[in-house]
Amino acid sequence: MPASERQSLYHCGGDLKSAAESSSKPIAVILGTTYELSHSHVSHDMLDRVSKVVFLTYRKGFRIELPTHYSVERAFPWIPKLGISSVVTSDKHWGCAVRSTQMALAESLQALAARNPTPELERAAIVRMFHDSIDEPFSIHNFVKADIELGACVSPLKFGCASSALCASYAINAQTRVDLASTAFTDGVLYIKEVERAFQRKRSVVIWITIQKHMNNQEKECVRRLFAEPWIKGIIGAERSAHRAYYIVGYDSESLLFLDPHVACTVS
Repeated sequence: MPASERQSLYHCGGDLKSAAESSSKPIAVILGTTYELSHSHVSHDMLDRVSKVVFLTYRKGFRIELPTHYSVERAFPWIPKLGISSVVTSDKHWGCAVRSTQMALAESLQALAARNPTPELERAAIVRMFHDSIDEPFSIHNFVKADIELGACVSPLKFGCASSALCASYAINAQTRVDLASTAFTDGVLYIKEVERAFQRKRSVVIWITIQKHMNNQEKECVRRLFAEPWIKGIIGAERSAHRAYYIVGYDSESLLFLDPHVACTVS
């Protein structure tokens, strides 16, 4: 299973404390819910909420065949597709943005299940959609397949936040297992008409917005407010210098809280 109940929340740097909260009772906000913190005990409600997040990490032992043209056609588009392939058996060192994006998508599916319970959206069925198999709609295999079609990555398997969002949106719109549509904006601008077009399919819609910048204090406060909204399903945050991505689910009084996909597990 590409999921674990042993996930742990980590803190990442950056002072998010506002003047209004510096003297108030400490809190944590996780995916739309606020929890009061105490120095004497851990909030069981908060731990229960975190345990419901589908935790996805690096995997090893699967098999993805990469056609030769995947690596050469970007630079030499006139070279014919020869159908010769190489094989990838792990996403360690390149799949953290994909795994973080998968976690956000799984959270969206669980929110959809809460509003419209169906057998297709039971927790076990949701987890299965992310199994490392081309037959599962949101597998890493289908993220790679989407990049082969879209050319979203700057080079093969070099997934970042923007390319992972594009490939997730492609995979969502290509599948028929759940009643879900998607649109992605990689330039930081949300185009209302494109969102309206996605809703014309009479489905729930996952919207991905990519922003790459260092935040000032006002923008940090906006991030805090986002996590208090019930429709937020997390942020895929990346360290550009370290080429590492994380699934950020909220914040406490001072820091962001995230799940770390940088653990290699064997495929089941």
